[in-house]
Amino acid sequence: MTVDDGLLDVTIATVESKLQAVTTLIGMFGSALVKADPQQPNIAHFSTRRIRVIAEPPQKVVLDGEIVGVTPIEIETVPHSLVVFTPPVLQSESVS
Repeated sequence: MTVDDGLLDVTIATVESKLQAVTTLIGMFGSALVKADPQQPNIAHFSTRRIRVIAEPPQKVVLDGEIVGVTPIEIETVPHSLVVFTPPVLQSESVS
């Protein structure tokens, strides 16, 4: 799994209470910090090129903090379609 593998990383969590929602979020955050898959039975994680999300009742779709529509929605990767500019890496100067 790399940022340029052309795949979406999908995590789905199901909860039955507010307490379980909080503990699930804490577990997911902890797993992200150590770069490991969450080991909780209510969390599924997989990679795919395309996903279709359907919800009943329809749910808002939020992208980068903006509501962009409602479900159902289909999302797919478009490999090599994003150009990212970064500052040049500076070589460290040797100290004499």
